[in-house]
Amino acid sequence: MDAERWARVERLYLRVLDAPPERRTAVLEESCSDDPELLQELESLLEAREQAGPFLSPEQLCRQIEKLGAESTVPGVGSTLGPYRLLAEIGSGAMGEVYRAWDSRLDRPLAVKLLPAAFTHDAERIARFQREAKAASALNHPNIVTIYEIGQVEETWFIAEELIEGVTLRERLSGGPLPVPEAVEIGLQYALALAAAHRAGIVHRDIKPENLMLRPDGVVKIVDFGLARIGEAGPTSPQATQAGSILGTPRYMSPEQARGQRLDRRTDIFSLGSVLYEMVTGLPAFPGTSTAEVFAALLDSVPRAASECVDGIPAHWDVIVSKALEKDRERRYQTMQEFVGDLQNLQHQLRAGSAISISNKRSSTPRGAPPLSRRGILTTGVGTAGALALAWYERAAKNRNPGDTPPPSVVPLTSFAGYKDFGSFSPDGRRIAFSWNGGKGGFGGKPERKIYTKTIGPDEPVQLTFTAEDDRVPAWSPDGKYIAFCRAATQEPTPSRYAVYVIPASGGQERKITEGGMGVSWSEDGKALAVAGASDEAGAIFLFSLETGKRRQLTSPHLGFDNLPVFSPDGRWVAFTRDFGFSAREIFVVPARGGTAKRLTFDREPTYGAAWTADSREIVFASNRGSGGESLWRIATSGGTSTPLLTRPQGGGFYPSISRQGHRLVYTEAFKDTNIYAYDGPGFGSRAAPGPFRGPKGLILSSRRDDSPSISPDGERIAFVSKRTGNEEIWVCDRNGGRLAQLTSFKGPGTGTPRWSPDGRCIAFDSLAAGNPNIYVIKAEGRALSRLTSGPSGNFMPSWSFDGQWVYFKSDRSGSDQIWRVPAMGGAATQVTRSGASEAFPSPDGKLVYFRKRPWGPLWTVPVEGGPEEPLPELQSFDKIFRSWGIIERGIYFLSREETPHQIIRFFSFASRQITPLVALEKEPIWDYPDVALSNDGRRLLYACLDQEINDLMMIENFH
Repeated sequence: MDAERWARVERLYLRVLDAPPERRTAVLEESCSDDPELLQELESLLEAREQAGPFLSPEQLCRQIEKLGAESTVPGVGSTLGPYRLLAEIGSGAMGEVYRAWDSRLDRPLAVKLLPAAFTHDAERIARFQREAKAASALNHPNIVTIYEIGQVEETWFIAEELIEGVTLRERLSGGPLPVPEAVEIGLQYALALAAAHRAGIVHRDIKPENLMLRPDGVVKIVDFGLARIGEAGPTSPQATQAGSILGTPRYMSPEQARGQRLDRRTDIFSLGSVLYEMVTGLPAFPGTSTAEVFAALLDSVPRAASECVDGIPAHWDVIVSKALEKDRERRYQTMQEFVGDLQNLQHQLRAGSAISISNKRSSTPRGAPPLSRRGILTTGVGTAGALALAWYERAAKNRNPGDTPPPSVVPLTSFAGYKDFGSFSPDGRRIAFSWNGGKGGFGGKPERKIYTKTIGPDEPVQLTFTAEDDRVPAWSPDGKYIAFCRAATQEPTPSRYAVYVIPASGGQERKITEGGMGVSWSEDGKALAVAGASDEAGAIFLFSLETGKRRQLTSPHLGFDNLPVFSPDGRWVAFTRDFGFSAREIFVVPARGGTAKRLTFDREPTYGAAWTADSREIVFASNRGSGGESLWRIATSGGTSTPLLTRPQGGGFYPSISRQGHRLVYTEAFKDTNIYAYDGPGFGSRAAPGPFRGPKGLILSSRRDDSPSISPDGERIAFVSKRTGNEEIWVCDRNGGRLAQLTSFKGPGTGTPRWSPDGRCIAFDSLAAGNPNIYVIKAEGRALSRLTSGPSGNFMPSWSFDGQWVYFKSDRSGSDQIWRVPAMGGAATQVTRSGASEAFPSPDGKLVYFRKRPWGPLWTVPVEGGPEEPLPELQSFDKIFRSWGIIERGIYFLSREETPHQIIRFFSFASRQITPLVALEKEPIWDYPDVALSNDGRRLLYACLDQEINDLMMIENFH
């Protein structure tokens, strides 16, 4: 900022201070009507003065201006900020410049927002910049931009965030006003995101079209929280925005914001109402050629009804927007959820008459028509709104055009915390049943889901089941009166047997029907259930008669087992998933009357549920076929090629369900961001156990999965699994997380469990690259990939003998899970255990093998050359060890799940036979992947944990 501009800032600042307090706002707006950035600069100084007291004397101000005016070097296109290279400027404003950038660590594009050079020494602007990152990162919502990092390089502050492909709402409006259905769709997503912000105690304060991005797939994203305030967002909160602040964009401010009064969440409601008005009319709600004129309109008049400006606007729209634009905030919507509810109702009405054509041509009202005076305000009450909407529908019904098909769009159905899945539509398509853990824990913890129902809209979910077991896969009866679901009868890590229950959809006494595997679906007449059989029932699909209680077997899998049955809408077919193990799950269909099952997919990849289209001609299923993660696909029931339906969900797409009417599809959108942290310590010294450790510090970080760490024998390198490219691959880096290199490039098949050879030259791992799990070895530099196992069996979780001659692994080649070993140079495998086993590590002296008998359990030992299998006495009380354990020369490090606030990593010393706690973890482990690694010298402990989780039910509206 040059000296001339700062001289103007000084003159205007003093002019505002010289004015009487009641005139300062008017003087400020009159002085800056042609320069919005100047207005924000002065507002910043005035706000700082009010917060800090009248210490800004003219002399002090001059020194401050001189400091702020000092030249600063700000990165531009071609510059780098840490791992981020700036490629092109894509936006700018008073709060910062935004660049398209490239992340060299993760090899992906992203957006980087820079604090302007003029504010690099401004403590308040820096604090506001930090608040923006904290506000957005505190929210976990599909309609809010994801923040990756906030940082500083020399004098430059930056925010690294999700790159949103698309256009701003402002750019969209440059082409003219939007049709009402599209405006409602955009407004709803905007409102749902703001409702989530308000629940988190965040008031946005700067709602405007420039802050909303529209993606090509129909998802909208709020991308700017530069003026947000974090704190309790209730209407009477003492933490609401302080009086005197008039930050924001005048045209979209609430009256209380324009007056500098204390703000609460209702200011966002007014601002969103202004945006909605402009979306359908193309006109600002409060026009004016200067800020003063805008403020005058904002404070003293109301907009004309949108239906008077544009033909074909429904009266219900006017009612909703006028209530949002009430000058008196006590008469306005009191919560964003109330606003959402009315928008949802309007959307349902529009869809009920989806063939109605709404004209969006300009009326004769000229652009910029003056607003009505207060005497002309619309006074329609809530009770009248329905009558007005009905009248509009009766008028508009004459304009039906059967050929009109609204475009599909994706909207979130849930935004509350916790793990949600298995959404299922009620017969009328207005409600969903789903499983949810109530916001307790997530991917890594115990699911303990319950069955809930929820109206599609703002209503809160209603809990139906209340036991301590895990309930999932709800299915509505054809008459909508009952919901069938599956309850896990066995526990972690993966239930193998379920009980099928039925409960009234309105709540009440549940009734056990039968037992078997996972999945349940109602026949068209409601007289039978398709259920999965347990493993002792050949893993088949059965039809269970609710009248007689008899079961009829439908399928006869020779390999694998069948689950997740789903009746077709016409009642003629049952689709199901055949699980071949090794993460290979394929989609089949079988006639409901009995017959030969037909295989539809041949990908040998994981699939996650299937749903029938309303005409019973196609199946939509979730799979990670191809590359880039899980997504939705569709295939004809007659067979053929699968085609993508939703190839770029924000996270993975899982468990689809389609309404009986066929125009709605619900699925779970989920992904988890796991990262690897380091604890450092002095090592063993003279002690039997290492430590004490200090930390944690972030070491291997990305916005996707990073887990399964393994430390090289010399402690200088780390191997790990990352999904940062969209697929599970093996990566390596140095001890500080630098010099990242991707070792494998299978681009789809699941890959994991990297383990270093004793000489540090090779890494063993397991992968589905050959169609079933096998053990591979690759040079640490990424060359000479070789496969140690072959055949149809599943081979998992390698570990090296301490002399490097053998690789131990789990395999089911004998008909049950056992530990085997194979020469590291290749050759025939030899069986080690006989009575069942899971993951194993050999002892340092090569005489014993330590292993778990079951997936979750204590540790056992067996002689390498064969002999009795015995429990390790000292560790028998730690009976919930899963993937997070390992062996170094001096002992065993392990993590056993406990019912405590913090899980503890412990060390068992071979010399002392004592168990020592090493670290109490701040965050819950992932559990389903290896979480822990300890270096041979005991100086470094690595730990992978879940940092961020996105999990919501999403709906494709107007699916066809």
